[in-house]
Amino acid sequence: MSSRGLTCFLLIFALLGATGLFGQENELIKAEEHYWTHKDSSAYYFEIAFDLAKSKNDSINAFGILCEKVALFSYHRDRLQEKNELVRADSLLGVIAKSNDISAVGKYYKYYHWYNKGSYHYNLHDYVEARMYFLKLRNVIKEDTITNEDFSSFETVANSFIATMYSDELKYELAGQFYEHNLRLHKKYGHDDEAIYDTKNLIAALKAKQKRFKVSNSYARESIAWMLKFDVRDFENSFISTSILLINNYLALGQPDSATYYVDLIKKEFPDKHGFQVDLAISQAGIAKQKGEHDNALVNYRKALTYAEKNRVVDEIALVFQDIGELYYDMMEYDEALKNYQKAASYFKVDSHTHHEKAKASNRIAHFPILLGLSKIYGSQKSTRAWAEQIAIGQTAIMELLQLKSTFYDDTDKQVLVENVLPIFEKSIEACYQRYQRSGQRSYIDTAFVFFERSKGNILLDALHKNDATLFAGVPSKLLEQEKILKISIADKEREIQEGDSLTRTALFELKREHERLLSVLEKKHPSYFELKYDKTVTGLKGLQNTLAKQQTAISYFFGDEAVYAIRISNEDKALYKVPFSKKELSQIETFKRHLANPKSDIVALNKNSFGLYQKFVAPFLKGTHTEKLLIIPDGILQSLPFGALNTDVNTKSYLIQKYGIAYANSATLWSRLEGPKKGNPNYLAVAPSFKTDFLVNDIAFAPLPNASREVDALATYFEGTAVKDEAATINAFKQGMQSYSILHLATHARINDRFPEYSFLTFTPDTTTSGVLYINDLYALDVTADLVTLSACETGLGELQKGEGAISLARAFFYSGASSIVQTSWSINDGSTPEIMDAFYGQLSDGSAKDDALQHAKLVFLKKHDENRYSHPFYWSGFLLSGNTEPLVGSFDFAWHHYLFIGLSIVSVFLIFRRKDQSKVSNNS
Repeated sequence: MSSRGLTCFLLIFALLGATGLFGQENELIKAEEHYWTHKDSSAYYFEIAFDLAKSKNDSINAFGILCEKVALFSYHRDRLQEKNELVRADSLLGVIAKSNDISAVGKYYKYYHWYNKGSYHYNLHDYVEARMYFLKLRNVIKEDTITNEDFSSFETVANSFIATMYSDELKYELAGQFYEHNLRLHKKYGHDDEAIYDTKNLIAALKAKQKRFKVSNSYARESIAWMLKFDVRDFENSFISTSILLINNYLALGQPDSATYYVDLIKKEFPDKHGFQVDLAISQAGIAKQKGEHDNALVNYRKALTYAEKNRVVDEIALVFQDIGELYYDMMEYDEALKNYQKAASYFKVDSHTHHEKAKASNRIAHFPILLGLSKIYGSQKSTRAWAEQIAIGQTAIMELLQLKSTFYDDTDKQVLVENVLPIFEKSIEACYQRYQRSGQRSYIDTAFVFFERSKGNILLDALHKNDATLFAGVPSKLLEQEKILKISIADKEREIQEGDSLTRTALFELKREHERLLSVLEKKHPSYFELKYDKTVTGLKGLQNTLAKQQTAISYFFGDEAVYAIRISNEDKALYKVPFSKKELSQIETFKRHLANPKSDIVALNKNSFGLYQKFVAPFLKGTHTEKLLIIPDGILQSLPFGALNTDVNTKSYLIQKYGIAYANSATLWSRLEGPKKGNPNYLAVAPSFKTDFLVNDIAFAPLPNASREVDALATYFEGTAVKDEAATINAFKQGMQSYSILHLATHARINDRFPEYSFLTFTPDTTTSGVLYINDLYALDVTADLVTLSACETGLGELQKGEGAISLARAFFYSGASSIVQTSWSINDGSTPEIMDAFYGQLSDGSAKDDALQHAKLVFLKKHDENRYSHPFYWSGFLLSGNTEPLVGSFDFAWHHYLFIGLSIVSVFLIFRRKDQSKVSNNS
């Protein structure tokens, strides 16, 4: 936003002239002269101008002058006077409304008043009220027939505030959408350079929050260079705030000298008082701290605290105490650090009974760094009391997270939120481990397990809860259909977007806003939908024990920054472990995965490497156990590790899969809620495009799949179903048929896009209506009811690894859409070996084996057959992983009915034979 947002005295003079009122021109000029430096003097002259307008019964212009007074007090952060003037403006607006004034001047001031009210609530961090006014403003302007630059400015300013609130709430994806939309609006309405650079400044601030400091600097430096061409005093707010952004960016990049340059620039251009004293003092303290000048840093923090307390802005005061606590922590003065962190925390005591406080999502988010600071202090103390405090902090973080999650619609933003809490969870898990080690109280394992679960699969779990909500909350089918259509439309628009396509991007932006409004209506008008969608329960350790099969052991991992923690769980036992790791071992994991995906890698070196990983991350947890099956709940870099390929013997080739059936889950909560077979007798839909020639997608060539047809034909040996192959294997054939089958088998190509996961895709045969490409966003919009989805395509389990969520993969998208279990792949699988493994897998499933047992059997049969040839390399067999529900597809009655029928008929036959003999004897005797 510009130095005073929408305030522009030349415009006001023009509007006053339009109503023939120039009597207060001198007073307005004097008010402008004192505006920046002498608040009371400026207010005095505004009040004289107001009285003159009132004396002439000109309520419209009197109202406009009150709007200017509100803006004045807002700039000087005098919230009490700002509120008083808003009340006066509200009262006068009521009078004007009765006169039904619809002139452009009246509209302008009404919109200006809404802007002021939104800005007031924004500055109080009351984002619920602020967002209401800004949304009201943008929606009215968007639909207004008057689209001149003056009115359109309200829309862009409202968008900027909405985006900035989203940014403060860690909703960076949403914020970026609004800022980019503003750039398109600036171009559409022909806004001046100042408006464009104001938006670019906000984008710079957003990039800084995303830790993209160099990108942020490029935006900010461009803006500063433009302002320096003019009198920078005309852009006071923009110039100082952008310079402070650059200061903080350079500090984050470890360049205090560059940061000092912009401090000097601010002091040179604005030597007198300005509205950024707190921010500037904090930045100067940061420079001193980075140079090791702790005393100087403390002086500047104290100066910032004085300014903040004078402004009476609670968030600013808390921030300064937090920074002072951080300084004392660096100085290893832990008692002083603790005092200041506690003072900061005291400003974020949220009253759970007060809706107003509950609504302040930004306050809850600002609380996280303070909680982390306290965690660092308690972690350094290593005492029973400190560990107890740390566990309590972790539980507070859980409560804050649960309250915030329901305000997030965008998954990318929700991931940012979760990542802010993970360091606190790690400190809390460490506290549980220390208490468990010293006291032997096994209840600490259960407490740690809760932190494990809260850190995993949050986004995927929310999606499954949403599916439950749509099914069981009694929401009218018309609304659910509308939401489904919007999801499909959004996916279609995202696929259509081309670089520079402004119209499509604008249409996509508005579709997403419509989707958000619909979701908000669903949640407000249907409380049961809200309760099911945001179900806050997680599976506890005891709950997992009750759902594990006999001879099954679960190992849940938490991959922290300092150590890996693991909890081993069986029906009757539990244990908590801590495994420190080094960068060397992280490199070892990456090397192992890279060599696994290469069939030409040295198998001896591969097995030696994997034995070291087995000893570190698996063997300690299985010592002394007697189990046949493993449920792996991985985390971090372990997410994409095929545990079955780990070698368990230093002297020979002995893989983990040869000892245990292995399944995977994103979390215990997700695993516990995934249903067993939902349909009766299992049947299949198998899709196998052949691509007789190279298939091109975005200039990427996909080779023919000669064995795909043989792979899907094998299913007919074991189950009833339908195979669509070659030219018939289209997206439409898949979508139209998938609801009717319990097994979906896709033998095709896949492509993973790590940089833009939403552009990962599966390939099908193109037809007249589709290109043959099914993107991951299209999968999210589907309703999948299958008990098993087999993705026999390359890299379907791979994708960008996100902390706590795992890979943003094609397999995950099927879980998101409702699948119960998935067989996925970890690399570019071999078209020759795959049919063999799939044939054995489905054969076992048809005999009633559990899915993990069936996949283990298929791999063991393959290994035994190819023990002496190149196919024994783990590349050919270990890339297939089973995630989700492991129950058999075929119940005991289904797979053995013919056996029991045969026995039954045999018994009946024997009975009839004996009966005939008895009847014969009776006949002979007679």
